[in-house]
Amino acid sequence: MQSTFSERLKEALEYNNMTAAELCRRTGTPESVMSQYKSGKYKAKQRRLDQFSKALNVSVPWLMGLDVPMHEVKNDISELDEYLEALRTRPEMRMLFSLTKDATKEDVEKAVKVIEAILGK
Repeated sequence: MQSTFSERLKEALEYNNMTAAELCRRTGTPESVMSQYKSGKYKAKQRRLDQFSKALNVSVPWLMGLDVPMHEVKNDISELDEYLEALRTRPEMRMLFSLTKDATKEDVEKAVKVIEAILGK
């Protein structure tokens, strides 16, 4: 039996120990619309599904009520988004990236070892 979007939304909120209001703040969803989603009156369109999926760390097909795993095995796009966000918002990361973009694999491996030593890893 497939679950409905509203059931999955409520389950994901509970699993993440998140309130609907918090999800609204994170995704820019009006609370009146969220209550319609939770009641089952509205179903989210793709843009909202993507936002909810990311904020709740669940797969879109699962959130839509399909009989698939809650979490995707590996979300390389999410990891890439994190790296891109760090490059966008952290000047020191941009500097590090620009210094290493022409480096060889061996150069990068040496740099990683130096950074790990600095961080005590």
